[in-house]
Amino acid sequence: MTQLGVSIEKRPQKINQRQRPFDWEGDLVKGVRRKNQPALMTLTERLTRFEIVIKIPQLPSRNLSSRASEGD
Repeated sequence: MTQLGVSIEKRPQKINQRQRPFDWEGDLVKGVRRKNQPALMTLTERLTRFEIVIKIPQLPSRNLSSRASEGD
């Protein structure tokens, strides 16, 4: 699968301090490991901890980037 962003280990220390707005963290939550099963993509704003959860009907990476840009 294609990496969609910078690894947590490589992000700037300033982001870890949670002192500025609009630093987002994303994750993919997948249960059953079967082809074309649903998954959840979570996006968390680091300062406020506001979270967006997007259901992804099928896991292939082409769906991940298109769902994130839709804002569904």
